[in-house]
Amino acid sequence: MRLSESERLSITSVIKLHFEPEARLFLFGSRVDDTKHGGDIDLYVETCLKGEKLIRAKLCAISDIQRRIGDQKIDLVTSSPESSHDLPLVIQRARQMGIAL
Repeated sequence: MRLSESERLSITSVIKLHFEPEARLFLFGSRVDDTKHGGDIDLYVETCLKGEKLIRAKLCAISDIQRRIGDQKIDLVTSSPESSHDLPLVIQRARQMGIAL
C-alpha cells in the first residue's frame, strides 16, 4: 500500500468524523500496488448515509483529507453495505481489490 502511516491515519480519522462510525473504508486502485508510482488516492466507503447527508459527508471528507495530507487528487466513491445488484464497475472493483483501512 502506497500511503504513509500518517496519511492512512489522517484519512481514517476524517472518514470516521464525516461518516457514521460503522462506515467501512477501503483503499483501491493504483495505490494498493507497491510497484507503481504516483496516482490518485482512490477511496471506497460503505455507508448508510443517503441524499444530502451523503453528499455533504463526501465533500467535507475530501476537503478535510486534502487539508491534512496536502493537495492530492482524491476519488471517493460510496455505496450502501447492502447494495449488491447492478453496482457500477468501480464499486465492484473496489469491493474485490480494496484494502481495508
